[in-house]
Amino acid sequence: ETAYSGGTGGPGRRRTAELAEATRELASRLGSPHLDGLSVTVAAIAAFLQGRWREARESCERGEGIFRDRCTGVAWELASAQFFGLGARYYLGEIGELSARVPELLREAEARGDLYRATGLRSWRTNAAWLALDDPDAARFQVGEATRRWTRQGFHLQHYYEVFSLCQIDLYAAEPEQAYARIDATFGELRRSMLLRIQNVRVESHYLRARAALAVSANRGTDPALLRSAERDARRLEREGMSWTE
Repeated sequence: ETAYSGGTGGPGRRRTAELAEATRELASRLGSPHLDGLSVTVAAIAAFLQGRWREARESCERGEGIFRDRCTGVAWELASAQFFGLGARYYLGEIGELSARVPELLREAEARGDLYRATGLRSWRTNAAWLALDDPDAARFQVGEATRRWTRQGFHLQHYYEVFSLCQIDLYAAEPEQAYARIDATFGELRRSMLLRIQNVRVESHYLRARAALAVSANRGTDPALLRSAERDARRLEREGMSWTE
């Protein structure tokens, strides 16, 4: 519940803090390593979703350490700590560390047959590991592998990760028309899936569409319609009322 409350971002800060504190107290009282790891990790996820990247990174590393050293049967929990810790590094600009860790963790996930973790590592923010190595072909290959192995039924976070990663690659490869068409067409599915209720997803999506619109407009020598689209997305980011969205 702490992690889900954190998904609301800024508006849920007070309730999320209360839930995180209650979780910590319960974990301390019960003396379970699993609950210790969970209490640290869910607080880290909430910090990430509220734009507190450094706190999120440090707490995710603590949670990961607890799960690795003191627990068994915690594949999902371990993967979640890694995803959000690496995501925090992405926002902090620690791309060198991201590029070093992602391939190593992906090899580990593959060796364990952990589809959930492998899918998450191949796409979303962690896909930037291959772009940082100036290898957009490898980045596309990794997204393709994630897509091939994950269900096509419904519209999950993993499907959003796919779109986000492919748009980032399109922009890196100087193919902004493709990026804009891809993200703009995805908004309907994002709304129906209710994933836009998560502030971080909402912000990333509008930011990505605005970046793509500006890149296409620059290619065309200024397109008023696309500039208006980018302005609408920028106003939406301002209305979120978060320092990181401004």
